[in-house]
Amino acid sequence: MTMEFRGIRHCISARLKEGSKMRNDVLWLSVTLLALGGACTSSYQQRETTGVQASAFQLDSGKSVLVTVPADGSYGDRTYAGTGRTVAQKTAAAFSRYSRRVEVAAPEISKRDDLLAEARKIGAGYLVIPTVTHWEVRATEWSGIPSRVSISIAILDVATGRELRSTLLESRSAVMTFVRPNPDALAEHMINENVSALYVAKPQS
Repeated sequence: MTMEFRGIRHCISARLKEGSKMRNDVLWLSVTLLALGGACTSSYQQRETTGVQASAFQLDSGKSVLVTVPADGSYGDRTYAGTGRTVAQKTAAAFSRYSRRVEVAAPEISKRDDLLAEARKIGAGYLVIPTVTHWEVRATEWSGIPSRVSISIAILDVATGRELRSTLLESRSAVMTFVRPNPDALAEHMINENVSALYVAKPQS
């Protein structure tokens, strides 16, 4: 074998090794980016606990809505003051995009029969009862532990008092972030997504 041929074979072998290494580097980078993509975005899911799926359930935009004020959210031994009022306001804002009239009930009214009586008094067609089941605020920017929010939303027909639908909404923040996640924003996003699926009509301008 001539020196020239051996040199050509060595050059080809080196190029093949470089190509294999480059493909491995690209594959590693792709997997890393996919993992980071999931870690850098918040997630949201919902489960129907009563009634029918949202795709088969539609509300009448001509009926007004009364939204109740839930108890403040908590995690462990800590209660986050004001979160109940925040959830009520965000729920009312979401429904007001579709219904012409939305009101928030007085926070001292908590029993279902009393809430239905109040809804009938003001002529509401639907009674919406949000409940904060989980409210966890984390310093995600340095701990890597996501903030989490869970809210159930029950919708009652005021005329009959029957529960039409109940949904559990769950959201968690991104794991990789440079700023502390805001649970208020997590709650707002999933409430808006849930309510938008309940109406056929487009949001009012």
